Amino acid sequence: MSLNINYIASRFHFQILFVDNDNFSSHIAECIIQNIIEYNDALCTLFPESATIQSNTQLTLDGREADGASQYSRTSDITKLCSTLGLSYCTTTDESISPYFDLTLLDKYDLIISMNEDVQSKIVRSLSNTEGMNGYEQKCRLLTEFISMDFCGVNNEADGGVDKESSSDTESTAFMNLIPSELLDRVEPYYDQLTNKKNESPSNTDDTDTSTQSPTTFQLTDFDMNEPRMILSNNGAMIPNPTGFHPTISSLIVACTGLTKFCLDTMDRQFDVAFQNMLNLHFKKQSDLEYTLEEADAQLRRGGQGVSGYFSPEQRMERIERHMTKLRLTLDE
Repeated sequence: MSLNINYIASRFHFQILFVDNDNFSSHIAECIIQNIIEYNDALCTLFPESATIQSNTQLTLDGREADGASQYSRTSDITKLCSTLGLSYCTTTDESISPYFDLTLLDKYDLIISMNEDVQSKIVRSLSNTEGMNGYEQKCRLLTEFISMDFCGVNNEADGGVDKESSSDTESTAFMNLIPSELLDRVEPYYDQLTNKKNESPSNTDDTDTSTQSPTTFQLTDFDMNEPRMILSNNGAMIPNPTGFHPTISSLIVACTGLTKFCLDTMDRQFDVAFQNMLNLHFKKQSDLEYTLEEADAQLRRGGQGVSGYFSPEQRMERIERHMTKLRLTLDE
């Protein structure tokens, strides 16, 4: 997935908006990712919200509501599903605050995440038909894009010295560690299929194949929760249910985890770049090598508190020392 977010280093947060067309799925995604964010100590960094474009209304994306369009609450259904998933955080619809999406929200959020292709196509089509909206398409993405471990290249930087299989296993373990325990058991039966890491062993049989699930959308209803998590295969073995609610919830959890990792990786990488730019600006001459690490750190903090404050003192010292070593070698050549 090619996705470049022009994130401004010195901002310490990421605004995310989920958009659905059933006034339900986006709320569930918000609840799930909020629990993932809390589990990864990022509550003050990532801020998800939800909105809807109801498919059964004549709502337009320029902010105008068609006559007769009315909002209905799915509070009890959302609460019920969140309780079933064991989520500590649960958002509900609020009739006093319109959850409808319109194009004026684009400047408020860093990412607009569509729950399915229908929503995505409506947003993109509205952008192309609205003057002054060029360039906004990049921040409007499908949630399913974040199921892939290869999104934006953030997680898979080329390293010819690392065994690919070993690196893949390490990444997979690190990724799974981002998922709260109450959600992890729902993901594990489907994880390999969702991340395109099917076991290629010839011993694979229909008893272990869950690849028939193709989660291109995240349409859910409260009735789906009654579907069994395990079913009998044609051979009489117990296998994870390959269709319906459970693989859909699993893919939703993986996608929300991927989105969380993408945002945090993007912030880390762009703050790294911003900090390195400060080092290049402030320390580039022979005389600059006379600064102690503490003096250099103090100068950087005066010149860019918004960037330097992102890192701990130990992380700043490590980066400063590495830069000074490289500068000394460059000037000695």
